[in-house]
Amino acid sequence: EPGIESLARPSSGAAEAYRSLRTALEFTGLGKELSLIHVTSAAPGEGKSTTACNLAVSLARAGNHVVLVDCDLRRPRVHSLLDVPSEVGFTSVLLGTTSMDQALQRVDDVPGLYVLPAGPIPPNPAEVLDSELAASRLRLLAQSADYVVIDSPPILPVSDSVALAAYTDATLMVVRARTANRRAINRAMEILEQVGSPA
Repeated sequence: EPGIESLARPSSGAAEAYRSLRTALEFTGLGKELSLIHVTSAAPGEGKSTTACNLAVSLARAGNHVVLVDCDLRRPRVHSLLDVPSEVGFTSVLLGTTSMDQALQRVDDVPGLYVLPAGPIPPNPAEVLDSELAASRLRLLAQSADYVVIDSPPILPVSDSVALAAYTDATLMVVRARTANRRAINRAMEILEQVGSPA
């Protein structure tokens, strides 16, 4: 199980790679809005949740106010990777059963980093994410943070990520080195281009 290298081993090569990714994102955002960052992959098992967590830690360690949102409403993993409670989260906010402030969890070891877990799993994740309510809540969150990093399901099996890509500022596609399926990656990129996502 790949851990959060940026937390456990901040001087490791992997942690340095995430810092390089952070720097690349910061330069990509020069002169334009880049606060809602959508992290996905073409297929399951590519490491997108691990990447989203490490990126969020790295951004926060650079002095940013960062919110990591678990929008994988099928197999949420962010809460277990960062060891925060998962009973209340994004879907709780959408349902109106809790406020955003109540749902946000502070990460003790990383000043400036907050986690919004997935919350209760809905029966219709794609419809939930492809709603003006979800989009408006995420945009509102972005107004109070330097970065909102969003973990989401893989693109090819389900349509959830396509909905998110349509209203986030950038999509980060995670690809596992040496074992990635080039055809699957190309298909995922085509889908992102169709919704106009800056991937």
